[in-house]
Amino acid sequence: MNTSFRYIFIVSFILLSSFPAFAQAPAYPDIEELKRRVEQLEKEIEKAHPSPEEKKEWHKAMQIEGTLNYLHQVSDKTKDYASSSQGTGSGDLFITAEAINGFAFINISFQQGGGIDQDIPTLNGLNNDVTNGAHLFTRPGDPNTGVNNAEPFIARFYYQGHSSDEKFHITIGKFCVNDFFDNNAVANSQTTQFYSAALVNSAAFSYGQDDSGYTQGIMLAYKFTGDIEFKTAGVSANGEWDNVFKKNNLWYIGELDWKTNFMEKGGNYRFYYYLDVSPHTKYASPADTTASSAGFGLSFDQVLSGDISAFVRYASHDGSVTTTYYNYSINQHVLISLDFQYIMNPAADADKAAVSVYGTRLHVEF
Repeated sequence: MNTSFRYIFIVSFILLSSFPAFAQAPAYPDIEELKRRVEQLEKEIEKAHPSPEEKKEWHKAMQIEGTLNYLHQVSDKTKDYASSSQGTGSGDLFITAEAINGFAFINISFQQGGGIDQDIPTLNGLNNDVTNGAHLFTRPGDPNTGVNNAEPFIARFYYQGHSSDEKFHITIGKFCVNDFFDNNAVANSQTTQFYSAALVNSAAFSYGQDDSGYTQGIMLAYKFTGDIEFKTAGVSANGEWDNVFKKNNLWYIGELDWKTNFMEKGGNYRFYYYLDVSPHTKYASPADTTASSAGFGLSFDQVLSGDISAFVRYASHDGSVTTTYYNYSINQHVLISLDFQYIMNPAADADKAAVSVYGTRLHVEF
């Protein structure tokens, strides 16, 4: 090694040993604090201005659906009734949003036209889409031919929550009692299945409701197993906001649901009991306008094979309606139906001649 190189090496070694700052920079507290504050600010900015991916996830938490329905019904002329031709329309917008341990639900609805029930009175109703079908037991002021809500109105709004294991559910708000009780897989919708209220729900099932069929209250449900569930509810008997849950305006129900799978074919068996403590008029005794009432019912549906299912509902009333329908799906969003109803003893009057009613229905989902 030559003399000049050795000299440079020794000087470099002395300098590095004397100034350790050249080997490792110290951590300045002010710089570390500044870095922490910048990171915190970046997090707050991201929270206030979510990324496109996060915005997309937020939209997934809300679902918007809707339906439109048009129904046309005609009846034959009889000695008691002139021939009739009535059209009705309805529409619903359903908005579901995720909430803490559950979801919030809003249903905006409209109804157009009074329907053929204006011309042919029955105990059950021939078009349950726009009419509040007369029940065996009716309260003072209940309409006989339904209502006409051409202006959109809020039909339902409620919150439904559940426990962490999803065995317990609670629903509170405005809803229709038959959203949760007296259900049936085969006969439960007036817009896609039977037209008549007698088959959408049991004719003797007089549930708490306003003139449009809705009420407010609370519903509780508990699943004992995957196959057995008990539900109960307490609601306003007349569906009005005044005197909610007052002693003379209460309606209660309890229902036991049993899901089966006999021979790998699904079925549902429901048993319920209800109590109406509000004053109302009994059909069999019109002079009695202060009576309370109680009743029980059952609703079964059972898959037999393929697309064939059977259903049973218990009901007791005067007069009878025989009905059948046929559905044809144009695609997954459009359904066309043909319907026939034969009414014996209209309005429970044995002297009235039987009436035949023919119907067509267009149902659109979006």
